[in-house]
Amino acid sequence: AMTRRISLGQIAGWLSPSDRWAMAGVGGAVAGLDAMGQGLARSLLLGLGAALCLAIALIDLRHRKIPDLLNLALGLIGLADAALAGAVAARGITMLGVFVATEALRWAFRRLKGREGMGGGDIKLIAAAAAWLPWTALPGWLLAATLSGLAHALSTRARAIPFGAHLAPWLILALLLVA
Repeated sequence: AMTRRISLGQIAGWLSPSDRWAMAGVGGAVAGLDAMGQGLARSLLLGLGAALCLAIALIDLRHRKIPDLLNLALGLIGLADAALAGAVAARGITMLGVFVATEALRWAFRRLKGREGMGGGDIKLIAAAAAWLPWTALPGWLLAATLSGLAHALSTRARAIPFGAHLAPWLILALLLVA
């Protein structure tokens, strides 16, 4: 079933002024922590990526949705970062491979269990993360987010959790440590 696209206005409405300040703070902190590392352009891209990750986490936590516009922006900014590192082709191919593989797992789960196991926004977020991280870092990042999500599910006894609310914060950490 086709779902209604989430507009930029709707995304803006879901983020309060304090959310926007938090996004600016996280983005600025990440950019500042990287500023001594790899140049101003890269630091700014990392800061933007971190701010988008926070927006994704907050929206998924509150509304159980990850807007395609935010995933697209995260992926495109990640590819811009990859271009600075001379890795745009490798990361682009990884993004495609990760998307196809996770979508295949989603399809197989739905066929076997007769219900969804992961939302499309989560899959697109995982693919967007592949623009930022070397393929060798993806399993560790995904494992950390999965364990965090599992702890959330066990502690709340929830049958379903907003997985993007775990993927996105771990991506912020990965941006600082690996990217």
